[in-house]
Amino acid sequence: MKKWRKVIPVIALALMSAAMTGCAGKNDIPSAPYFTKGVYLNYEGDVDNPRKDNFYVFIDETSGHTDDVISGLPFECEQKDGSVKFYMGGPDPESQMILTIEAVGNGSVTGHFKDGKKQVFVPVNDADPDTFDAEVYLAESNTGQEQNTELVNPWEYDLTAEEVKERTGCEFIVPEGAHDVAFAANKADGIAEMDFTMDEVKYNARMKATEDYEDISGAFYEWNAEGVDEVGNAMADVRIYTPDNVCNVIWHDGGMMYSLFTIGVGDTETVKMANLVFAGGGSRSQDNEESDNAEKPLTDISLGTSGFIISIPSDYYNGEVTKDDRKDDQIAYYKSDEHLMDFDIYQFEKEGMTLKGYAESEADEYKADKVEEVVYNGVSMMLYYSKEEYEGKSYRVSNYIFENDTDFVELSFWLDGDDAEDIVEQILFSIYMDPGNTDDGVMHAS
Repeated sequence: MKKWRKVIPVIALALMSAAMTGCAGKNDIPSAPYFTKGVYLNYEGDVDNPRKDNFYVFIDETSGHTDDVISGLPFECEQKDGSVKFYMGGPDPESQMILTIEAVGNGSVTGHFKDGKKQVFVPVNDADPDTFDAEVYLAESNTGQEQNTELVNPWEYDLTAEEVKERTGCEFIVPEGAHDVAFAANKADGIAEMDFTMDEVKYNARMKATEDYEDISGAFYEWNAEGVDEVGNAMADVRIYTPDNVCNVIWHDGGMMYSLFTIGVGDTETVKMANLVFAGGGSRSQDNEESDNAEKPLTDISLGTSGFIISIPSDYYNGEVTKDDRKDDQIAYYKSDEHLMDFDIYQFEKEGMTLKGYAESEADEYKADKVEEVVYNGVSMMLYYSKEEYEGKSYRVSNYIFENDTDFVELSFWLDGDDAEDIVEQILFSIYMDPGNTDDGVMHAS
């Protein structure tokens, strides 16, 4: 059973005046009606590789519903010469949106809503509006021998978490307790998507690696309430469409765009969920299966006297730290008989240096390509990768440096073994600060 969801173009004030003056004259447009009983593919006409999985299904000339694979919304409409007035969800004036017709030909309709963005509606001639299902139709269209080029969809569905990561470089955190988790990727735009249900509420999460801020949400509403809130260490835009209690949290941070969309729970809960999905508190995406590491008990360890605490798999234990190691400010070494990856812990005084300055000096010493800022569980860190030699073998080491008021702390993970990066992520997302903790690496069972 699909949950109806409104798909409405976002207001763009900068485009409104252009839209008012740039539309075609009514004398060039045939008389209404423009839509008859049938199915119409809808997409943005001025966008490269637009998403082509949103359909308007007209049961007759006055009513129908949308279908965008995941959800949709019933509508009523009034078709007049030169325009079509839609009432999304029913005849409520607040749900009204007007499509200004620009061109009609061969059954296709081109126009724009209030934001001025060109909207194209192409008839799907072989689709029955009484039985139409977008997901089924797209699956058949994109795998059939005679593809309709208008329907070639840049989105791939039913992917595994690993396949999404391979296509986009993005990896989600699945919140504990989530179910009906599904992954997708837009191979043209590089957008990763995760749908999931939590406490009977459906969420849509998206990510994209980009240096520019862009709206990747796919949620086109006439937002009537907007604000900002904190997700991790970033400030996110919070957008609300109050008639349907729709909320979208969207932001750009560290070369990535993030978006979380949902209906029915309000902005406070949506921001909380965004922090779980994108800023820690969940578990790395694992295709709905519990990993071996997640099933094992964890042990809390203190990072020297810094006040920071992390949780590590309980099969890790203290190894020997030599006098020479301690001269290099190493305070602990952890290893496991079950995993190949080991890691070192360092703590040392700042001595007037900044976190970024110290990290860059270390990266230069180890000839690292770059230093980047990352955030785990609200803790800002500098990361660089180095190469180390041990007993004739070369290792890739990830070095995470962070700080309290007086000291730097460094975690160096020797990335040996197929599960190394998963363990690193699990450890880093557990980090938190307990200012009253001054134990020197003492282990605490949890």
